[in-house]
Amino acid sequence: MLCTVFQAIITILVYGILYYPLFACMTTDHRLVGSLVGFLYVTIWFSFGVAIDFQCINSFGFYLSARKSDDRGPGGIAGEPEIVHMRKLFNPVPSMRLEDMKWYMKAIYFFYKPRTDFKFSTQFVSTLLVALIAVFQVSVAFIVSLDLSKKLLRPLCSNDFCFEFLDVLVGSLQAAGIISALISVISLLHFIKCHRDHVLQLYRGQRTFYQGVYISPAKLVGRSLRFSGYQIAHTLAGYVTLLIFLAFVCVFLAIIFKYAKIFLSPEMWNAYKQRIIAFLPTVSMVVFLVVFQLFLAHFVFRNRDFPDITVTVDNRRLFSIMSYFFFFYNVIVGLFACVMRILKGMILGTVFLSRIDRTSLMQGFQTLDQAFVAYLGFINVLVAHSHPVMLVFCQLLIKRNKDRWLEESLPQIQPLESDVESGEGSCYPRETRLPRMTCKAANRWHVAVTLLRNPSLIKYRKQGGQRVLYFENLGSINNDDLSALV
Repeated sequence: MLCTVFQAIITILVYGILYYPLFACMTTDHRLVGSLVGFLYVTIWFSFGVAIDFQCINSFGFYLSARKSDDRGPGGIAGEPEIVHMRKLFNPVPSMRLEDMKWYMKAIYFFYKPRTDFKFSTQFVSTLLVALIAVFQVSVAFIVSLDLSKKLLRPLCSNDFCFEFLDVLVGSLQAAGIISALISVISLLHFIKCHRDHVLQLYRGQRTFYQGVYISPAKLVGRSLRFSGYQIAHTLAGYVTLLIFLAFVCVFLAIIFKYAKIFLSPEMWNAYKQRIIAFLPTVSMVVFLVVFQLFLAHFVFRNRDFPDITVTVDNRRLFSIMSYFFFFYNVIVGLFACVMRILKGMILGTVFLSRIDRTSLMQGFQTLDQAFVAYLGFINVLVAHSHPVMLVFCQLLIKRNKDRWLEESLPQIQPLESDVESGEGSCYPRETRLPRMTCKAANRWHVAVTLLRNPSLIKYRKQGGQRVLYFENLGSINNDDLSALV
């Protein structure tokens, strides 16, 4: 067993060394040299792989490597998504209404709304792609192993009941494997949408999805390195856990439907009736207490003179009396609520085990979830190095410095000696011309800064129409819509 573990560790190290030249070629700043060396490396590797495959000695396979072209220009920092993001910040455009879309676009927007001002990171896409491939491979291997086991166990059956039970067992397990794979894929697709929402929240300076969790920046940087491995591992673990849970459910349901005559026989009906009659008074009392408390809360204790935005209690004497009596009765209701809490925790924990962006621990203990901390580290490092405002600002500074260097590199105009002696010409130092900015743009910047520093002045602005009321409670600069500012 120990040798197998060391062999797996060495295998991972060997594959990392083999693929490192490709990683180095794709991440180098010298794109031409990296592309040529990478193409040469892949060509040699591909040639040896094809030769070995044709010789049928020991097939290692071959892999195609493709590099997605970057939408940033040569030497550029901000790409097209960042520029579009900045345009939408300064010139908010109302989103298209669902009524104006075609039917298939409505269906797409119901699940996922594409955005031209956002681009997923390469690491995030690669991680989810590897996780999906791993789930696919494990599910296919599980289904194939069930077919092989069925063929091996069929000769051992001696009667029809054994054959039927074997078919029911294998079929239900295969259904559990397929359903688990579908749920895992849907969970990862929903994780993509939630990840985009989290990144956009951090762009605005909002940290509502991990409010109350503090981790030092040094730890966040270190934990960010674990994100990819943790996400793939939790995806596989979530698939296996969900498979075990659904296997019991599918086998149980398959046996009930296949042998319904046995489970619905008169003797079994009598046994069911006895159990139901035994639990019926307790369940009925719990349901009555819950419904009665809801009735009191909505129609007796609620003060309808006030809107439903504050806590108000009407009939306070009756409220005190009911609190005394429900002090004892709610013990029974609490037992059922405790059982439901356990079942809900088991189901949600099983389904969302692969989602490391959601911690399964209670508030105050989130930092004990290492996978959740790894996700927080990854997303904070990602936002710190890819914030659109920062990238566009740095791009403008770089472009400005290039313009200054170009102006300084131009030859200076020197007057002729004859003009200097006669006094007609004079030598003035050439001034550097800065990028032009219209007066309207400068005024908008001044107005925006003034309103951001003095939010109480927003209500005196005439621009923005009815949206001005929305900005009366502006407490920070982290707002989605800046239409009333400019």
